[in-house]
Amino acid sequence: MKRTIITLLFVIGIFVTAQPERAEALYLPDLSTGLARQYGDFYSYSLPILNYVYNSGDTTLNSGDPYYVASGPGQLADDIVIMTGSEGDAANTTGFEDAYAVPNNYNPYSTITYADPTSNNGIYADNSTTWDMNIDALVAYLDGDIPIFYFNNNETGGDQDLYIIATLTIWSSSTSAVYGIYYLTDPTTSYELPAEDNPGDLLPTTGYVLSGGDVEYDGEIFSHNLGANNAAYAAILPALNEFLAAWTDDSIYDMISLEITTSQVDNGYEQAFIGRGTYGDTTTVPEPSTWLLLGLGMLCLPLVRRFRRS
Repeated sequence: MKRTIITLLFVIGIFVTAQPERAEALYLPDLSTGLARQYGDFYSYSLPILNYVYNSGDTTLNSGDPYYVASGPGQLADDIVIMTGSEGDAANTTGFEDAYAVPNNYNPYSTITYADPTSNNGIYADNSTTWDMNIDALVAYLDGDIPIFYFNNNETGGDQDLYIIATLTIWSSSTSAVYGIYYLTDPTTSYELPAEDNPGDLLPTTGYVLSGGDVEYDGEIFSHNLGANNAAYAAILPALNEFLAAWTDDSIYDMISLEITTSQVDNGYEQAFIGRGTYGDTTTVPEPSTWLLLGLGMLCLPLVRRFRRS
């Protein structure tokens, strides 16, 4: 009887610890699936289309779906926020600069020209035209996962498309040496930032990536104007993932800076944030129910032995 109770306690422990600790981690399929589109050094995934492919042909993205990434006010507590119009989500943890506060209906919007966040949360160096973070803080936050860059399309009216361009730099706060500069850009786009929207010629004029409101795939039309409540697009930077996998805390490179410009923002504030995820990993992690069945089987072992002895 004592052995049975001990086994039962062990089973309960398995079930409790098997509960997912980071439900926000997202799986992104391998690039070979053709479900990501390359823009410069980045690869962008449509979350509604991924949900359609991996969720039995569901053409709408609803709460609880595998690719529904909630981002409403107060729902980004476990993510790193780069830019947002939600005041409660503007604060980040140590090592990550607070989010840029994006105003409503502001066009164009850029980290280059808009006010730098007032709190830098102990980052090693603070550039006034970029959102900055410490690499050691990012590595600790990811805990073996990869960074996924999310973007909301929060448009209203007839034209629900907007444009975005970004630059990510890995560098050293102690020597200013640059490890690499990586671009989210589309040199084939026909869009060019109007001169009247670029005072002082400070912003990029061409190369903007179209963040489409409606996108066609497999004969279906998918809306990406999902508002502020859930992300529409997810992007990865393979070069960054490789760098982080090899990075050690004695590296001179300790900073990542991100410059973002958006244009044709008709209404609403746009959001960008970083979450944890996995990429191209086909390993199946047992669900809590699987662990429970395993534990119940272990619970029955001493009973089976007792039955055999009787």
